[in-house]
Amino acid sequence: MRQVVVALTASLALAAVGCGGDAAERTRGQVPSGSAYTFPPAPAVVDGPLDPEVDSALDRLLPAALVGVLHRGVLQTIADSRDPRLAWLVSGLLRFYQGAGLEEDALVSGFELLTGVDPRDDPLFDSGSWRTVTDYLIAWDLPAPPKYR
Repeated sequence: MRQVVVALTASLALAAVGCGGDAAERTRGQVPSGSAYTFPPAPAVVDGPLDPEVDSALDRLLPAALVGVLHRGVLQTIADSRDPRLAWLVSGLLRFYQGAGLEEDALVSGFELLTGVDPRDDPLFDSGSWRTVTDYLIAWDLPAPPKYR
């Protein structure tokens, strides 16, 4: 029994460090060594409550998004607010709509309107839109909007 546990542990350890697959597969999405990416400056953030129209749009967008329907017109209302704090909402939605064609495109465009930054310029964007926009928000230490969960 102990030999089985040792063999299983060794197999899991080898899998965790990347045995199997080629080098290109293991390095996909990584910035090539010798290159450096600098995040653009953080957008200016307003303090205070959300615009009532935006708050209402959130109330319409989120329940539908939870069941797989992204109302792009409502998202546009939110993006048009240009309140960068709402980029956290885009990040959250991208976790579920990543790779979803038009919905993902609408969310990435919304992020651009909210922050003034096109995340497609990031060299890691092709490895995942959610990862890229979330990296920006963390690097900027951008506050979340009021009542954000």
